[in-house]
This record gives sequence, structure tokens and C-alpha cells, in this order.
Amino acid sequence: MKKHIQISVLLILGICFTLNAAHPLIEINGKQYWLNGINMPWNSFGTDFGTHYQWGALHDSTLFDNTFKKYSENGINCVRIWIHCDGRSTPEFSAPGSEVTGLDANFFTDFDNMMAIAEKYEIFVMPALWSFDMSKVNTDAGQFAGVNTPLITDSAKTLSYINNVLIPLVQRYADHPYLFAWEICNEPEWIIETLHACDIKELQRFHAMLAAAIHENCTNYVTTGAASLKWNSNHADCVGGGGGHWWSDSALQATHNSNKAYLDIYQIHFYEWMIPWYVPYTKGVDYWQDIGDRPVIIGETPGHDVSNNQFTMTLVEMYEAAYDKEYAGVFAWSDRANDGHGTFDSIKIATNAFYSNHADIVNGLPTSIKQYLKVNPKGCLNFSIVYKNGKIVLLANNPLPVNEDIYITLYNMQGKKIFKSIRFLQKTQNSLALNCLFKQLLSNGIYILQIRLHDVEYTTLLPLDLYK
Repeated sequence: MKKHIQISVLLILGICFTLNAAHPLIEINGKQYWLNGINMPWNSFGTDFGTHYQWGALHDSTLFDNTFKKYSENGINCVRIWIHCDGRSTPEFSAPGSEVTGLDANFFTDFDNMMAIAEKYEIFVMPALWSFDMSKVNTDAGQFAGVNTPLITDSAKTLSYINNVLIPLVQRYADHPYLFAWEICNEPEWIIETLHACDIKELQRFHAMLAAAIHENCTNYVTTGAASLKWNSNHADCVGGGGGHWWSDSALQATHNSNKAYLDIYQIHFYEWMIPWYVPYTKGVDYWQDIGDRPVIIGETPGHDVSNNQFTMTLVEMYEAAYDKEYAGVFAWSDRANDGHGTFDSIKIATNAFYSNHADIVNGLPTSIKQYLKVNPKGCLNFSIVYKNGKIVLLANNPLPVNEDIYITLYNMQGKKIFKSIRFLQKTQNSLALNCLFKQLLSNGIYILQIRLHDVEYTTLLPLDLYK
């Protein structure tokens, strides 16, 4: 807990480095990664794990082994997998659309097998628990397929899923080195936008309850697969027509009173229909309001080149552009969906190209600070920090540039961005005052302070000892 500030001046180490975290990486098992990913949504939709009450068990261990092996051979380090989908096979219900009672006898055997294969080939797994299909009735797939809106609208039924499935599931794999993150739902916005099955507050409460339960029972990351930037940003480009930041901490916690109801990683999807408005590859994380405080990944994107009169980019260029625009990974669609939006043969060209250019961050950089910092040949700035007149002030040893954006970013020692501010100076000065939010976010410890200009970065270790 932070306490009142009692000391006023702290000298900063005069070290100048370039920080790889300018392109956000994600910490997994003590290393920092850029997710050179792919979607393997299913072999048998909704029945890759567990048992369909009519069709039986359809898990295919050999297919997973062959698939993960080819991923490891083509520069891919993370895969997005689908679990319940529409609920046709898992979990178990007392009746269609009613309370969840658990998982069938085959589920954990199947999931254990898949995770063992992931570890064998060193492929991180991001399981998507549900999809918007949970509210899309499909009688051809049985009596449980797509009749699961009550899990969203009825908090008692949500709890039945949390207690009887989610908690046992996340606890079982809490220490698995290749379970990367839990995704609550694939493109949940379509449950409202096209299926009209619930309201926004109900959908947010469902996410908040599941996110809190995951955070309470493991340390894995939590995300959800937003169908577009339209629903994951409060930027003016997004807020019209029912858009906005549906998945912010404040939006989730307004529906469920828990400080653990939040997403660790924002995940957005991109397809051609979004080109006039929501293109991540031309506008970086900083452009989209309120999402730059944590890693952002592109969880789906066409697995082929895109070309029309408004946007043209190869898939190789899209992976590279995502890195340049400070997204933390890309998962092309898809391997095995066979829906015309991409194939493994087209995707592997991009993943191999990205790996060729950036093997270090695909393989993972150790979190030791020395692995992130490289000597900056363009010179150094030395900084001191003072607490003066209620403000934290950065003092530079030389005048700061005028008429130029100055990006101030603070990272923790794991490379996670925890504060960012942009300043534009119109007169010569050698100090920058940081706002009140800065001190509210920090506790004593070692940080990484980065000052970025248009052509150079000044970075220093920041041992902070202002709070007593």
C-alpha cells in the first residue's frame, strides 16, 4: 500500500539505452515474447475436448501432434484454440440452457494430452472458452448447441459454470508452462449486435465474473476476443453506432464489484469490412484511446494478403506492421477452419518471415534488464526526479527539444507498460512535470523510464524510493 511521500529528491542513474519494450512484449515464464501466432480454431467444432452426447469423443491426439509440430517448424510460438464454442459437447448441463454441473470424464484427459503436446513442441496455448455461438441455436448439433444465453443473463447460472468448470479448469493448469492466457469469449459483441440475445451490462457482468474468478485462482493472463476495435476503444472513430470501450476495467467492475474483474491483455480482431474505420496496421496502439496501458494483440486477421482501393498490405507486412505499431502479437486466421479467410500455407509465409527478422523476441528474451537495454549511440540524457509543490518532476541535464512530441513511458522490470504521457514543448526547458496519476500507480522499487523522441530513445533505470 502506498503511503505519504516524505522525501523530495532522488538521483537517477545516468545510463542511456534503447528499450525493446517500445514494441510491447508479453512476459511468460520469465521471458518476454512477441506472439507470432496462429488460429487453430478446431478440428471438430466444439468437440475437440470432451464428449458429445450423440457423437461421442472426437479428440484427435495425432492431429494435434502433427499440427503443433508444423507450427514449431514455421516460427509460430502461440496458438489460439477453441474449447466450448456453442456448448454442444462441453460443459455438462442439468438440462439445456440450465445450470452447469461439470465436465465429462474425457475432457481433462483430452486437454491434458493437448497441453503435453504443446509443451513437447514449445507452443503456447490461448484457449478461447466460449464463442458468440453460445447464443446461436443450432439444433443440427444437438440440444445443447447455442442455447446458453442463460449463462450470461442469469448470474446464478454463471456461478454454476464458474464453480463447477472454470475454477477446476484454471487451477489444474495454473502452473503449466505453456498455458499462456484464458480467453473468455470469441467475438462476444455479436451476441448483442446480431443475435440480440442479451444487453451490454449482462455481457459485461459475465466477463467480469469469469475474469475475477480466473484471477482469484491462477496467475495466467485473461483476455476476450473483441470482434473489432469498434468495441475496444473510446476513440472518436469507435464510439458511434454502439461502439466504445466495452471491456475497460471500469466497465467490467461497474457490473461486478471486484477489483479482479479486468482483462490483462486486450485482444482485437481485424477483417476487410473494418477497413474504412478500424485498421490496426496503419494506426498504432497509441491512436486508440484507453488501450495503451496493457498489451494489445490482434487475435484474428485474414490469413492472406489484403488488397482494395482503401488498404493494401501483404500478410507478411501485416505481421511486421503490427510489431511496428506496438501490438504485442498477431494470430492469423486460420489453420483448419477452411472458410476462405486463410490457410496454413499462406500464413506460414508470414510467420517464417517475422521469425527470420525477429527470432529473439519470438524465442523469448530473458527478463533480466540487461537483455532489454542496448547502448544508444546517439547520446545520453541524465535525469533526476524531485517531488515539488505536489508534483513529481523530471529534471534533464540538457534542454529538451521544442516543437516535437516527447513520449514519457514507465515500465516495470518485467517490461509491462504502467504509465505513458505525451508532451509537446513550445519553449525551451529542462524539466517535465508528471501528473497525479503517475504517483498513484507506483510503489517503491526499480522501474525503467523511457523518453522517446521522433528519432531517438533515452532510457534509464529508475530506482524509486519516494513512498514511506
